[in-house]
Amino acid sequence: QSAGGTPTLATAEALDRLASALTASGSHDAALQALERSLRIKEGLSARTPSSLARTLEGLASAAQGAGQYEKAGESIRRAQELQESSDPEHPAFVETLNLLAQQLWFEGHLPESRRASERAFALAGRTLRPTHPTLLEAMRYLASTLADLGDLTQSHVLRERALAIAEREFGVGHHETAGYLNSLAMAESQLGAYPAARERYERALAAVVPRYGRSHDYVASTGLNLAILDVKLGDYAKARLEHGRAVAIWQRTLGRNHPFVAVALTELATVLNEEGRPAEALPLLERALAIREKNLGSEHRDVARTLADLAAVFAAARQPTHAQALATRALRIWERLDAPDAPEFAAVLTLYAGLQARRGDAAAARTYFERALAIRAKVFGPTHPAFAEIQAGLASALATLGDRAAALKTAVTAETTGRDHLRLMLRSLPERQALLYAAARPRGLSLIFSLGANAPDAVPVGLDALIRSRALVLDEIAARRSAANAIGGHSTPTRVALTSAQQRLANLQVRGPGQMSPAQYTALVAAARRDGEVAEQALAEASAEFRAERTRARIGLDEVRAALPADSALVSFARYDRTILTEPRPGPMAKTLTRASPVVPSYVAFVLRADRPAAVVPVGSARVIDALVSQWRADIAVEVATTTTPGTTAASSR
Repeated sequence: QSAGGTPTLATAEALDRLASALTASGSHDAALQALERSLRIKEGLSARTPSSLARTLEGLASAAQGAGQYEKAGESIRRAQELQESSDPEHPAFVETLNLLAQQLWFEGHLPESRRASERAFALAGRTLRPTHPTLLEAMRYLASTLADLGDLTQSHVLRERALAIAEREFGVGHHETAGYLNSLAMAESQLGAYPAARERYERALAAVVPRYGRSHDYVASTGLNLAILDVKLGDYAKARLEHGRAVAIWQRTLGRNHPFVAVALTELATVLNEEGRPAEALPLLERALAIREKNLGSEHRDVARTLADLAAVFAAARQPTHAQALATRALRIWERLDAPDAPEFAAVLTLYAGLQARRGDAAAARTYFERALAIRAKVFGPTHPAFAEIQAGLASALATLGDRAAALKTAVTAETTGRDHLRLMLRSLPERQALLYAAARPRGLSLIFSLGANAPDAVPVGLDALIRSRALVLDEIAARRSAANAIGGHSTPTRVALTSAQQRLANLQVRGPGQMSPAQYTALVAAARRDGEVAEQALAEASAEFRAERTRARIGLDEVRAALPADSALVSFARYDRTILTEPRPGPMAKTLTRASPVVPSYVAFVLRADRPAAVVPVGSARVIDALVSQWRADIAVEVATTTTPGTTAASSR
């Protein structure tokens, strides 16, 4: 202060520095108090400059964003933008203003506008800052995030890879500043289906931030939450539930019970509970998340639409279709009003809505919405991604209900093949427990193929062949992990390295999708990568007898199993599946629009295979009934064992 006690510019700038430290530590309310005092001081000074005032307003915006006070943040950052625009829009400091504006627009749900602000920040940083400046890296990361939300996963991934490479050079591989870029790239890889790579980066990010901030910091909660979302994709619900619960606890303690981040964690935790078949526990979490989001974000925000869709899924699981339909319709209308036609989240809402139409018996509408969702995912991910296969499985069911059994079978087989191919890419890279969980959770079309077998004999051999290949894939991987001779032919030989490299190129293309390439360009690249893999595979097969045997086992299907059966023998195989009870479409004028809903019943089926005749399928019955009988049988055995081994008797004396 001045000698007379009047606050000076130096006082205001000291308050700004204090607020910056408070914001970094998570003390957003205290930071806001310091910044509001600084702003009052500067506004009362005749010698204030636009840039100095803009810095305080930016600090206010950052602290308000951290506190979840997005309206206050929006007012501050837009005022700072006006000051910078009128003063010197080409000044390097304006990059930080634009970065904050891009974040604010993202929080507000204005994705195209956020992208434009980030593009402007990135361009200005490129003109005015060194190529490795932290503010430029931040612009790159914000732009990449928004591009991913809008559906441009390929360009997003490129930017994130570039930003991480620079961060690792500038800060260090294990530095806490690098953790944000590890987390960012891991999110892209998770979206693209590269789950092992994403897991490795998330774990590296946690290892960098925990020693710096402790286990109860906002950054730790964010990274842990993202890792849990990945665990859900892998089917590891127990681990995901634990991590989501930890994020809820951290954010409630550090940010308050009604912060928007708490709603994020509540929503993800509810998703896990619903996936585990516990919709009653998920419902109150989602209702609370919806209240938080509507209060902080308004009723038309994309995050509100996400929560509405999750609520619809819970009500559908709880067999309350009317509530589910109303919520899904509202979510769909919000997304249709947003300027984000290729957003992966929009495809997810379309898929949910399609499934609800199928449940209420409107298979024609279901097909329309499944096809809309497929068009988005084909553009964003490509036709070889598991997210594409997931929708194909739903579309196949709608086609079957409409009576187009041939198209349904073809679509279901394609979904099953795509899911199995992605599983093959994942198996060798995931820990065994998670590999087995993903094998159970991955997209598949087997259930519908088995359901079609009752009325379409040509579905029986197709389904049995897919079952054999799917089981063989998992069992062979388990055997390979157990085998002491796992290093067949020497993984370090040039032929093995060439094959691994070619397979990795193909995997990268499949998980990244076409991006901005045309379908023809993408198809040509995939074909070339597959061809390179086949050439490398053939070269290794010529050099290694062990690899030839390995390759032969990997190609075993129905024909090979039948040929290996001895004469006068039979192979019986059982499978559990979700049986869709298919009926013919209703005749009359409503046949094209309204059909009977197809109930789904968990069931068992048996296949009987002989060497000299077609495979036979035998419906065994409802899984509920059979599981109860098996449980009773096991209980009877346990009782019998207990009574025959009571004290004073032995198994021998009781016989």
